[in-house]
Amino acid sequence: MKKLSIKIIFIFLSILITLLLASCSLNSTIIVTIYNNTPVTSGTLTILYGDYNGYADGEISITDPVFPYTASLTCSGKTPSYIVMATLESSTFGTSFGSVFVDTKSQNMIETVINLEPYIILGTDIYEPDNTFNTGHPIQPGEWQARNLYPSGDVDYSKFYATSGLIYDIVTDIPYNDYFATTIVIFDSIGTQITRQSGSSSGTVLNWTATYTGLCYLKVSRNYGYDYSYSLGLFEYSAAGSSQNILSKLKEWRSQ
Repeated sequence: MKKLSIKIIFIFLSILITLLLASCSLNSTIIVTIYNNTPVTSGTLTILYGDYNGYADGEISITDPVFPYTASLTCSGKTPSYIVMATLESSTFGTSFGSVFVDTKSQNMIETVINLEPYIILGTDIYEPDNTFNTGHPIQPGEWQARNLYPSGDVDYSKFYATSGLIYDIVTDIPYNDYFATTIVIFDSIGTQITRQSGSSSGTVLNWTATYTGLCYLKVSRNYGYDYSYSLGLFEYSAAGSSQNILSKLKEWRSQ
């Protein structure tokens, strides 16, 4: 009986220690060193950290940092896995970006590195001005257009001719899984909204079966995130067929 009681106590203490260690591991400190791989020598460095579902745990801003820059981030313990993102905003160059995923489940102190790379060069894309229905640039089925959303508040309009009964995929491709997402809206020829789709940081796909024949407008805007580049694609299929794999299209585009 005594041996059994000791065994039960041992098991209880083992479980308690395990729980305590797990609890401590959630309240972690991330030491991140940021390297600047861009020609930017001054600007505002912003470090944002939280879980990859969109929960922000903290944010730090530094003016004209000296690189490599090391920051200590205190995690609240609300999530065991973190994404740390860093942006460097320059009035002369544009935005540089870097990110890293960190697993804090097994350690109380984690050291990691972020490399800043060019994120978007300041300036307008070749389709600007295109902020209204009237200035929207034509896009043809099978075509990709390299665009960006800059400056803040920018929207991109384009237009295409739809045929009733045909299936259309409108795609915004974001090459890297960064903190940026788009919203696509389709309008008819008189500017009435037909449908819309908001995407994630990997891109947006709006699938639509045309309900009429005529001119359609597309509007792409920022769903969330920073100024960033994206590629706009339009694909057309017969009603008897089916949409091809969007990921295959993106892979083909990136390999060109």
